Amino acid sequence: MNGSTKNFDEFVMGVRSVLETVVNNLGSINPKLDAAFVELVKTSWHETEDSFRGMQAYFGKPEFESGLKGKGMTGASQELKLKVFRDEKAAFQEIFAAYKTDRSGWNPFATILREVLKRLFSIIDTILGSLGFVPGSEAVKEFKEVLEKVIEKQ
Repeated sequence: MNGSTKNFDEFVMGVRSVLETVVNNLGSINPKLDAAFVELVKTSWHETEDSFRGMQAYFGKPEFESGLKGKGMTGASQELKLKVFRDEKAAFQEIFAAYKTDRSGWNPFATILREVLKRLFSIIDTILGSLGFVPGSEAVKEFKEVLEKVIEKQ
């Protein structure tokens, strides 16, 4: 496994983990959602999961490496974007852990969690945009975009 393959495999697993965490905790992240809607999101999530495997299967192919070059997703540019993703993912995990343990009636972490998710989703968008040539990436990006709207749903 070369460096790019390893980096993007880690990225895809990280995105999958973040989205799965949000989906599995959607009712507490946005308590305004009814149970049937949350179940619909979960069903859609299960349909999207195959796209991650499709992406990972494409990594390591010669077309993948040439596609990265064509998108300017190599060298320092690649490292910078992936570092920002890792940092934002770590911030999400830290805030989410605090959010899940807060038992007060008013949860001060809810607003912070949404802000951290906005930043994390933004860098995920940037990287997925660069991976648009990878089979499955568009389905993952679209699910993430819908999930963003669901989190903010009033």
